[in-house]
Amino acid sequence: MNLSDIKDVQNTFLLALRKFGLDVFKILTVDLLHELELGVGKGVFIHLVRILESLGPHQIHILNERYDATDSFSID
Repeated sequence: MNLSDIKDVQNTFLLALRKFGLDVFKILTVDLLHELELGVGKGVFIHLVRILESLGPHQIHILNERYDATDSFSID
């Protein structure tokens, strides 16, 4: 992602809340991390895997290949 890909999002709701010093994006980030901690992310992932299974076993194989192609987060 390049800096030129970032779009400035403005809407009336966000502007109204900003007058009171409230940043919606900070709230959503914290809530997202909280939900993942509670295991909601795992539930969503299981649901997506079940959708892929309904489309055929080859779809799960493609997902596994994509995960295998992802670099690890550790420093080697």
